[in-house]
Amino acid sequence: MLIFKIKTWGCPQCHYTQDFDCNDANLMAKHLGLPPNICPNKCGRTLVKETVNRKEMVVLDTQDDITAKKAKFEAEEPKSVFDGDVSRLETKAERSKRIDEKVALMRIATSAEIADLRVKYEDV
Repeated sequence: MLIFKIKTWGCPQCHYTQDFDCNDANLMAKHLGLPPNICPNKCGRTLVKETVNRKEMVVLDTQDDITAKKAKFEAEEPKSVFDGDVSRLETKAERSKRIDEKVALMRIATSAEIADLRVKYEDV
């Protein structure tokens, strides 16, 4: 499992963070409807590049990573489900199905995909 820090911008006053360039006018308008470099929490501050509280990206690169994630899901407590107006814990069958569906969505990243992710997002 690869874990690397990604480029992150944040507000020093309210601690809002985002993982896309706050100086890119198109991205800011598309995602937040704001001009560049403005905190979306309306605290009046400008966003700065984070050096300490950067976000992380996790990339699965071996089958062992998927097996470990599945074991982590299986170690968690059963989730609450709503059955009509009543909340109850999921059955073993429901829990197994939920975990299997999550695991089915996982895949091992290729070397080329990992390299591409690093170029686009990694903060070195």
